Amino acid sequence: MLLVLFSLVFFQLSLSCPSNMLSGLSDDPCYQLVTTPAPFLTAEYNCAQMGGHLASVGNAFLKACLNQNAQFLNYDSYWLGGSSNVFVSGNWVWTDGENFTYNNWAPGQPNKDNSSYGIAANLQSGKWYSVSTTVSKPFICEVPSTMTNHKCPIGWIYSSFTDRCYKFADSDIVGVPYFDYNIGKATCQNYSSSADLASIRDFNENTIISAYALNLIFSAQEMECSEILGMDCCILIGLYYNGNQFQWTDGTSFNFTNWQKGQPDTSDGQISAIVQVGGDDMEVLGSDWYYHNIWQTAFGCGNALCEMASIPDN
Repeated sequence: MLLVLFSLVFFQLSLSCPSNMLSGLSDDPCYQLVTTPAPFLTAEYNCAQMGGHLASVGNAFLKACLNQNAQFLNYDSYWLGGSSNVFVSGNWVWTDGENFTYNNWAPGQPNKDNSSYGIAANLQSGKWYSVSTTVSKPFICEVPSTMTNHKCPIGWIYSSFTDRCYKFADSDIVGVPYFDYNIGKATCQNYSSSADLASIRDFNENTIISAYALNLIFSAQEMECSEILGMDCCILIGLYYNGNQFQWTDGTSFNFTNWQKGQPDTSDGQISAIVQVGGDDMEVLGSDWYYHNIWQTAFGCGNALCEMASIPDN
């Protein structure tokens, strides 16, 4: 009876959201159930394309609402926006930046090793399980009821963790063989006079950027990246060697690094910095092959990452 009541309230509030979405405890945000399964990071990227994130759950009422309206799925569980060792090392966080104060873990959950996990809500019980982010599941996005508070231009991705906008450039689409520092910078500023190649300020931002890049560069079915770094395995960032030292093109203080062992190496005139987001040389990289986030110098890369300040709320 309680779930029925929750469901009635859920649909009553949905009048303020688009016809294909639902509302929860208030008029904002709206919720979109996506039935096509995807890995956790791909799901978060798809939600970001809608202007939102995977859904965060702050109380039992909203948990029951979402689970009730997912009952028609042909899967036993679906992704919510909680994760560990993905955006923040060692802690459970919501992708929208909300505080992780409520939980509904099943007995024996969550897993406590150092692997990357997302929250999968069981369709029957509503209980939460920590599941590898590489597993494909349906998912629920939360998006603003209107786009008046959307913080990035169309085609850019907003990150609530960094409060910045990101756009990826593909050399094939731009029509260049690859991006070096100069071509990458010019491409970003062609998108917007306020944009530049991205700077990375800390561990969390490095992980967030790599997560978005991974989903743009690779599809869930084609995770191909050779152990010898190839152009499609990397993204060019705004770090470059000026002949004396490395610096960020936008003037950001150079306080954080994540160099691969033996890097940086500028002996051959490689002045650009790239982030490797895939590969299978575990002996060298010492990490899960799916998700590296490690830097090295290079002459260029097939993908570049642009960044700009978010647009203030109206």
